[in-house]
Amino acid sequence: MTPSTPDEPGTRHEDDVLLRDALSELERRRTVEIATGVLMWRHGLDADEAWTMLAELADEQGVSVATMAYRLQLPGS
Repeated sequence: MTPSTPDEPGTRHEDDVLLRDALSELERRRTVEIATGVLMWRHGLDADEAWTMLAELADEQGVSVATMAYRLQLPGS
């Protein structure tokens, strides 16, 4: 029997990587949801309008939606 390597499916290492990736994705989604809410509040938009605004701002600046969402939450934004 051959011992498993750290990157083989089903190993603890792979499970840790999957968990880390899932948590990162949840954090990105949370950041986008908060930024969407900020835009709704600041500009009196509904959720779809705020999402569109966020996506357009990201496109104008050449960054991902998650990056734009993060920037909107910085003090002074």
